[in-house]
Amino acid sequence: MARRRYGQFCGIARALELVGERWALLIVRDLLGGPKRYTDLQKGLRTIPTNVLSSRLKEMEESGVIQREVAPRPASGIVYDLTTYGRELEDVLLRLGRWGALSLPEPGYVDPPIRALRASFRADRAGDLSAQFELWFGQFVIHANVDAGRVSVDQGEIGDPDLIIDVRGSIIPLLSRDVSVDEALASYRISISGERILLDRFVDIFEMSRGRDNHKNDEGEGS
Repeated sequence: MARRRYGQFCGIARALELVGERWALLIVRDLLGGPKRYTDLQKGLRTIPTNVLSSRLKEMEESGVIQREVAPRPASGIVYDLTTYGRELEDVLLRLGRWGALSLPEPGYVDPPIRALRASFRADRAGDLSAQFELWFGQFVIHANVDAGRVSVDQGEIGDPDLIIDVRGSIIPLLSRDVSVDEALASYRISISGERILLDRFVDIFEMSRGRDNHKNDEGEGS
C-alpha cells in the first residue's frame, strides 16, 4: 500500500507523512528507551501484525527516522535505533502522552506505566544491578524486575520487593525530570518503602528526558 501524501507545504503534514501511519509513533515510543531487536519490538507491541511492523520499520528507515545497526557487545545481531532526527520526536511524544493520559479510561490505567517503563529502560545505566521494584497506583500495582541489564515489567505484586514506590498521580513527571526526586518526596507525589538510594537508581535507569541529549553527546554535538 502506498504511503499517504497530503500535498501540502506544511510541517505538520510532512510529520504525518513520516510517522503518521498506524503503529509508527508507538515504534518511536519504544525505541526512545534504546535500541531494540525486531522481536523486542514485537513483544512491546503485542498486537501488531508482523507484516505491518516490517513495513513500518522499512518506511521509517527510508525516511531517516530509524536506523539498523549491529548490537553492541556482548550482544550480537541487528537492532533498530532512532537516528538523531528521530530522537527529535522525544519531547513531542512525552507531551502527547501526557495529553492523552488526561482521557484514559480507569480500567486501562495500569497499561501506560507498564509500557512506559518497558520503553524507557536503559540497560547501560542498570549495569549489574539486581533489584525488584513495585509501583502502587491506588488499587493498581505493577512490578519491574531489573537483573543484570535486563528488565521485565508486568501487572501485580512481585513479593518482597527491594523498593515500593507509592505514586499519587503519574510517574511520568518524575521520570522525565519535570520534578526532582526531592521535590516528589517533599510534595507527597510519591512515598517509598525501602532505601532512598534505590529510588535514585530507579529514576536514573528509567529516565525519559535525556535520550536525545545523550545521543548528541555521543556524537560530539553536545555542549
